[in-house]
Amino acid sequence: MGYFLAQHAHGIDLRPVIADSDTNRKSIGMERTYEPAIYTRDEALTHIRHYCKHLEDELKKRNFFAQTVVIKVRDNDFDTVTKRRKLTKPSNSQYDYYDSARELFDKTSNFLEKGIRLIGVTVTDFKKDEYQTINLFDY
Repeated sequence: MGYFLAQHAHGIDLRPVIADSDTNRKSIGMERTYEPAIYTRDEALTHIRHYCKHLEDELKKRNFFAQTVVIKVRDNDFDTVTKRRKLTKPSNSQYDYYDSARELFDKTSNFLEKGIRLIGVTVTDFKKDEYQTINLFDY
């Protein structure tokens, strides 16, 4: 055992690397830095809507539901605010995410005056879908 401890003390570990699986994931998010900065609410909400659609696709692919929506906003002075809201029930719908993200974004409207450099939307607090849903009307 002393040999293995000495190896580990020198940063040598020959055990195989086991990657975390999707089930151990804590959050899924999307954010982007903008140059030039964003100064209009409509443009910011368009990006947020796009992020929410992306998150819906990712969660449906994994059969996950998320219960918490988080937004991150950074202005030109690099002031950053992160706000979160817990949904009433777990969801994998872009519309639920967007409604919460929009309400959270509206609480940061003073960032538009300075210009927004970064917008991000993340979902967390996952619940696994126990049942596989099948849409009978897809061809």
